[in-house]
This record gives sequence, structure tokens and C-alpha cells, in this order.
Amino acid sequence: MLQLDSSFSEKAYGANSFTDFVEKLRKADYVNVTGGEGRYMIQRKHSVAAEKTVRPEEALPVLRDVLETHRMEMEEGVFVGQLGEWVREEQPEFDWTKFGFQEFSEFLNFAQDKGVVKIQPEEEQGLMIMLGSEFHPPALPEPEPAPVVEEAPEEDEKQPIVPGQPTARSPRTAKRGGPRKTSEANGNTVAPPKRAPSKRAPVKRTRKTPPPPGVMQ
Repeated sequence: MLQLDSSFSEKAYGANSFTDFVEKLRKADYVNVTGGEGRYMIQRKHSVAAEKTVRPEEALPVLRDVLETHRMEMEEGVFVGQLGEWVREEQPEFDWTKFGFQEFSEFLNFAQDKGVVKIQPEEEQGLMIMLGSEFHPPALPEPEPAPVVEEAPEEDEKQPIVPGQPTARSPRTAKRGGPRKTSEANGNTVAPPKRAPSKRAPVKRTRKTPPPPGVMQ
């Protein structure tokens, strides 16, 4: 047995010695035992159906159920003895030795490797058990902001062309009537000087003298 499994111990199966372990196998109808006085011949019974291979992972659902039931207490952590009591109270038929673990702490070490629990050693009070990363998945990344699409500037609506009405492209005409203002160098705006009225020379009127009698004009 030690050659097949160097960690084998009959005490893990409730036997005080290897002889006691073999006796338990005989009573369970797994083997035939013959001989005596410390010399035994052990033979497996061929009629016994092959047992189903049990994997260590199959023990984790039981632990998950207990942790979920006491999730509030587990947030701050509990000691290994308290967690073991919860497992025995809520899952009395659960036996971690059937899954290849000799101690409950060994089972918890396996559960820590799978992210079910987190073990924190305490110097004075022993092991502190907390919920593993399985119960605290990482937060989802925030979605990337949508790209901002720049809107093209709206074009001015074309105004209808009315005959005789000026448009934005029509040349501007100077307004008549008012004097144009001029600006001086200091920036003040002054009106242009008024033009003096032109003086015209008086027109002399001459009287025509009537012709003498008998003379035709």
C-alpha cells in the first residue's frame, strides 16, 4: 500500500493498525482473508463491482453550500474550527476522507487552490478562513465611450431671388443725400465742411430802342 501511495495511513480510515484495516475490508465483503498468526493471505473478491472513481473536485459543492449559507459571517473570516462545525452540522454525511483528504485542513488547502476559500494564518489563534476569489469575481470593465461624431455645419438656406430686390451678392450703392463723414487723425468723426454758394455775375439787360418811323425791323 505504501508503494502505491506513500501518504497512505490506515488511521485515516478509522483503523488503529493495518490488521484492523484489513479486517474492516473483510467485513465490508471486499476481500477474502485466510491464514493466521500474523501471516495472512489477502485476496480481492472478483464478484465485487468496481467502485466509482471519486475525484477531489466532487467534494467542493458541499463546501460551497456551507459557505453560501454563512456568507455574511464569512465576509470577515472565521477560524477553521468554526467552519468545520458548520460542515458537520449541515452536511452530517459528508466525509472528506472519501475524496482523498486525510485532514479537514488538507481539504481547505485544495479548496484554496480552486479559489473557493482563502486561508490566512494567525499566529495565536490558528487559520482564518475567508471567501475566495470565486465569491468575489473582478468587476466588469467599464464600456468605452462612444466616439463623438462631429456634425457638419448647416448651410444657409438659399433665399428666393425676387426681381428688383437686392441680394447678399448684389453690389452696394452709395446712399445719396447726406454728407459723408470724415475722420481726423485723432479718431474723432467730423462732418465735411459745407460748400459756399457760388456767386453768379448779374446779367445786364439792355433796352432796345425802337426804330425810326418808316424803317422796317
